[in-house]
Amino acid sequence: MEALELYKRRFDGNSDNIYSLSEDLYLGLSIYLAIVGVIGTLANGAILIAFVVTKELRNPFNFVLINMVASEFIIATVGCSMDYLAAFHRGWKTGESACVATGFILTFTGMNSLFTLAALALMRWWLMRGCHLEVASTTSAVLVLSTVWLLAAAIAIPPLVHWWGYYAPETSGLTCAPCWEDPACVSYGWYILILGFLIPLFFIIVSSIAVIVLLKTSTSSSFVSQAKEKRERAVTRTILIMLLAFCIVWSPYAIACLLRVIGIYSEHTDDYAAFSLAFAKSSVCLHPIIYIAMNTQFRKAILGTANVVGERSSRESERDRDSVNANERMKKMSFMTSTTEEHHTKSLETAL
Repeated sequence: MEALELYKRRFDGNSDNIYSLSEDLYLGLSIYLAIVGVIGTLANGAILIAFVVTKELRNPFNFVLINMVASEFIIATVGCSMDYLAAFHRGWKTGESACVATGFILTFTGMNSLFTLAALALMRWWLMRGCHLEVASTTSAVLVLSTVWLLAAAIAIPPLVHWWGYYAPETSGLTCAPCWEDPACVSYGWYILILGFLIPLFFIIVSSIAVIVLLKTSTSSSFVSQAKEKRERAVTRTILIMLLAFCIVWSPYAIACLLRVIGIYSEHTDDYAAFSLAFAKSSVCLHPIIYIAMNTQFRKAILGTANVVGERSSRESERDRDSVNANERMKKMSFMTSTTEEHHTKSLETAL
């Protein structure tokens, strides 16, 4: 069967036997995707709200950071929801239009997230070199974000308009992605693997190593304060953990895609592809957890926002209770007044 005909069969909601995963695996993956989606939505949403309401967080570096958070919020809300539906229905059953839209959204936001992570690592390297004016400016943030969006669009748009490749259901039916198995899409497969994975990974590794070297050099100087040394070490730990999370989460799926592109992928590895695809979605949970756990500013802002919301809800509850009590008192007074007037009227009638 030709690859294109196989993809067309995957769009057919009645083709239950086109996907090879077991019922138990679909059930387990649907539960996993639901949990990841809820946690990712709450965690990334909390960071977005804290960024909006906390003026101190609105600096150029965090503007770039929040671009990644926004992308992963979309993946958690839209991507995990669609993937959950696919797993719940034992394969993709929502049609071609939804597949193409989902494939484009997840590809664009996923690439946007990866390129932003690489940009953050490079910006930290430049900041460590002392280029504060060049990096910590609105112009630099706009330039970085524009570059990230252009690169993400350069990967996500060609399959959308059928210039190069196309979006179709994965072999597991869990989601829609670029056509990995079609021989006509091999060149696009190499394009997305090199530009969308290997190049960002290279820049993250090189910049992180450079940051470590610069940090060791700067801390050996007597002019570096202990506070700055502690802060820079914390930033370095955050970068290294983000790098480790990136490699752990995305490497299995990149390997699965690579195997299909070079033609040694077989139907016996569908389970591995499904697991690696679902595992890659966990990035929407890992990255915000890293921000909240290791970034003092964001953590304090989130806790402060939660306290404000809690206090506001408490005040509203108290006002509601006071309003209810006031209404009850008014009803009692009205009842007592009407009773008194009725009694007085009856007394007058008796007297007459």
